[in-house]
Amino acid sequence: HQRQQRCGVEPCPAGDARIRDVDRIYSTTDPQEALRLLRKYGVEYLYVGETERLYYAEEGLEKLARMEEAGELVAVYRNTEATVYAVAGQGDSAR
Repeated sequence: HQRQQRCGVEPCPAGDARIRDVDRIYSTTDPQEALRLLRKYGVEYLYVGETERLYYAEEGLEKLARMEEAGELVAVYRNTEATVYAVAGQGDSAR
């Protein structure tokens, strides 16, 4: 939906780059790369639910637990189906 909202049907290099970065946030196994991208876009919350678990490899999602242990993410909501993380240091979300 990012591409449609930002560019409509026109070519959209900036939107395409953002989509690639979102994919990278979820798929990279490098916590520092993910954190850099989250901060680049000022992301306050990161959602991990059924769709993310189906679409992205487990190796990429596993880093989120390590980021939580390191204090870079804070689980603000968790149930058996989804976790919502606040990105530490982004806005008031992780307080």
